[in-house]
Amino acid sequence: MKRILHRLPLAVAAAMLLAAAPAYAYSTCNGERASPATNYSTSFAVTNRSSSAVDLYWLDFQGQRTYYATINPGSRHWQQTYYGHIWVVTTLNGDCLIAFVGPSEHQEFDVY
Repeated sequence: MKRILHRLPLAVAAAMLLAAAPAYAYSTCNGERASPATNYSTSFAVTNRSSSAVDLYWLDFQGQRTYYATINPGSRHWQQTYYGHIWVVTTLNGDCLIAFVGPSEHQEFDVY
């Protein structure tokens, strides 16, 4: 199954930035929370169809972003993960574009 992920409208991203905890210098995603401890291995791939590079982060067991990859425009990144783990795609400045959960089976995501 392929899912298309769109960037947040600027007004929504700005509102999220203003609502974020003072410790954050970037906007967080809805659903940005700690990944659960699971042992069911799975995978996903993200294709960057936008005109800008994006960063991929895993949210660790404390909910902190852990950098995994920069995905250049037109590039695809395959990632092993665990079912239920939380992942975030951001701008290079750390502003949230989308958050998603590690799927039960391999899934393809497009970022525009």
